Amino acid sequence: MTVAQATIPDRLKIREPLAHRINDELRLIGMVMHRLQLAHRAAYSGKGVDGKPVCAWLGFDFRLSFWGFGDDGNEQLWDANHKTFYVDTLFTPSGTHWTSITEAREDQNWKMTGSHWPCFQDGWEKEPRDVLWNAADNLLPRDYWDRASRTGAIDLSVGPTRMPAELVVAEIEDGKDERGCHTDIVKKLSPYDPETGGIFTGEYASLKTYVY
Repeated sequence: MTVAQATIPDRLKIREPLAHRINDELRLIGMVMHRLQLAHRAAYSGKGVDGKPVCAWLGFDFRLSFWGFGDDGNEQLWDANHKTFYVDTLFTPSGTHWTSITEAREDQNWKMTGSHWPCFQDGWEKEPRDVLWNAADNLLPRDYWDRASRTGAIDLSVGPTRMPAELVVAEIEDGKDERGCHTDIVKKLSPYDPETGGIFTGEYASLKTYVY
């Protein structure tokens, strides 16, 4: 049975090694983000620049690698079978946040998401675990999940891309999501200067950071 042919319970069983790992990583990241949001709310409640919110910017990258099987039946690492996604989240003191999930930092598409993490390349309703699984389905042979579920031939690494969080001023505009519903879109990010309470305009326009 392939993943494409399996029912939802079957898919979860076939993907169990990866499912547990993804869920554990997402739970840990969720705890980090929650603590960051509480600290940011306490430090910057009511602050903004010209009506624009001051956001804490936290990012992670997810990388999936897969073990392949040679013609002789031995396991070998297929370097080509990997996928990296960047998950970036902006927190505001009010509790609103925007999230971007991309395959490249240069192609971010920020939108207000509430408690959901959509993938803007593949569809609004998708969350990180769905994005990773779909990437795996597209990269791997048809019978891979059956064999991988028996061998544990999957590697998932997650690392922060912005620690400590960067402070930015978000310029928001009205827009629509992929479903045509109204949403707020982050149009521009500018580095925030905690010392002056405004946008950082120093000689080196690197983003200021705040240690939580």
